[in-house]
Amino acid sequence: AGAGAGAGAGTGSASGGTVLPVETRAWLALLGLSATSVEAISASGLSPKLMVNVSHTMLNDLLREAGLDLPTRSKIIESIACCPPDALALMTGAGPASRPAGGHGTHEVDENGDNIQFLSAAAATSKEQWFWVYGVSAALVLCAAPLSGIIYATHEQPGGGVEDDIAPPDDTWSTYRVMLPGALVFLVLLIVSPWLSMFFVTDTVQERSDGVDFKATMSQTLTSNAAVCAFFSGTIISSLQASSPGDFTSWSLLYQWYGLFLSMALYFAVNSVLMSCLGMRYLAPLKGHAAESFIATNALYFGEPMCGTMYALVLLLNAKALWVWGLFGWECGCVSIFAIFFMLVRFLVTLQNLSEWENEDVEQDERSRRVMVVDRGGKTSSIGA
Repeated sequence: AGAGAGAGAGTGSASGGTVLPVETRAWLALLGLSATSVEAISASGLSPKLMVNVSHTMLNDLLREAGLDLPTRSKIIESIACCPPDALALMTGAGPASRPAGGHGTHEVDENGDNIQFLSAAAATSKEQWFWVYGVSAALVLCAAPLSGIIYATHEQPGGGVEDDIAPPDDTWSTYRVMLPGALVFLVLLIVSPWLSMFFVTDTVQERSDGVDFKATMSQTLTSNAAVCAFFSGTIISSLQASSPGDFTSWSLLYQWYGLFLSMALYFAVNSVLMSCLGMRYLAPLKGHAAESFIATNALYFGEPMCGTMYALVLLLNAKALWVWGLFGWECGCVSIFAIFFMLVRFLVTLQNLSEWENEDVEQDERSRRVMVVDRGGKTSSIGA
């Protein structure tokens, strides 16, 4: 293939490769590429004009097929993305034999982090006050309201649920205050889980930079989730096997809800570990387009571990709040509930701030395309819209 039609960039070789111009080889050398990498590009048939005109995603795939590793591909794609109008001239000798500076002509390339300007805590966070409203509201639903209701109902029980010589209430007491509400809470969490899972898997990749290895990113995420939830599982099992929270009997609402929270937390923690292991197992032998297609097709399963991690943590902390209240009294219990409540608020507000950040190197149309979800029938929808 010719090394760039209309640019006089080179001529095709007999083997089907491309004879790269001297200027192009000098440009690749400035990027720090080895002679082996340069020859791999030449043998693959990639011409300067082709590398400039194709999308960065396609160029990443072509360079990967040529045998170049991720750091090398990132250098090439980043250099071309810096100054698209001048890239072809630079690669064919019609421009300065130096690497262009500036992302899309405006943002300076900073590989060593020398130009990073850190923002203050006030400037770095969003000015969107609704983030705090959403965070407080969600924390009330997830933590403060249910814990307060359980503790109040416990003390309304005969003997406050602590006197062994008082007979336990009839079955209807536990049915309407433990079994049915507990099943409802678990069902609601399961219903919300698919939406949260798709949010996590799309929101964390919509701002990805060109040249990022999608498979490596997902593998690292699954590994982290598996390790965290494995730790949670051990903690939850130990808590389930421990003695009752304080002097409360086994039929008290506080004790029963303590067990319910831990049981639900154990389900989500173990499920996250299993999902992570399965995802890594089936993703391992794939690469390139096959790996990306596999992740896109099974996006729900790659987002579910993060959702399960969040559920397990919230439920475990709720159980611990009941434990502290029952063992150490209402004084410590109130502080425990407030601490968990504020932790949830802080987590949710931080999540919204991180989700709001936008990569300046990603065009809005591309960002919108990345968060679109296509069903089997071709219908599209936007996560979080």
